[in-house]
Amino acid sequence: MRKHEIEIEIAAPASEVWKALTTAEGIASWFAPGAAVEPGPGGKMTISWGEGMEFTTRIAIWEPERHLQTASDRPEPAPPNVIDYFIEGRGGTTVLRLVHSGFEASADFDAEYESTGHGWAIFMKLLKHSAERGIDVCRNVTMMRVVNDSPEGAFEKLLAQAAAEIHAGVERRSHARPLLRWLRRRRHRRHRHVAALRCGRGRCRCGSRALECAPRWHLRPARRGLRMRRGLVFSPAP
Repeated sequence: MRKHEIEIEIAAPASEVWKALTTAEGIASWFAPGAAVEPGPGGKMTISWGEGMEFTTRIAIWEPERHLQTASDRPEPAPPNVIDYFIEGRGGTTVLRLVHSGFEASADFDAEYESTGHGWAIFMKLLKHSAERGIDVCRNVTMMRVVNDSPEGAFEKLLAQAAAEIHAGVERRSHARPLLRWLRRRRHRRHRHVAALRCGRGRCRCGSRALECAPRWHLRPARRGLRMRRGLVFSPAP
């Protein structure tokens, strides 16, 4: 059985961390923009990232400022999905330890295990930010969708939508470096140069030869965010 374990140190009292974990306002400040809580053992938490992405979990353990456990059942015979939050005061700060268990060793759980691992690394940083600054001044506006397609197919659709928005004059800004790192990890052979930063004189900066001028879009960092511009289609360098 596999599990995720993450420990973070938060410069806030345990009471603030507990509020971030167990109140609708707190959950909305770092995890999901929509949340509802029925507190106490036997209660439940309902979270939502938008239409089609609503989930309800039961509260199995409720020990204020010490231990919270939520659980949800998977179709049998799979084990339940269990998340434990352990809170401990340490040297004037609060240490939060997350344990997410219930992942079998079979390949059927690989995708879920990988995606939740990446997700928790981000959400724990958001929780730390929220608890340290106050849940009343932080808000998470993350939206998610389930796409019935392969990662490559979903990426194709994402690029097509971005290109259409640019033609329509829609401008979106995001932090460039994390997205570029993600693109470099996810790119495959067909789009191996989609994250090229500059193109000129018929060659990409990586040395690839331009095949033709085409309505492809290359990502490049801007001073305050991420912009996309029309580029060239490149073949692998000889």
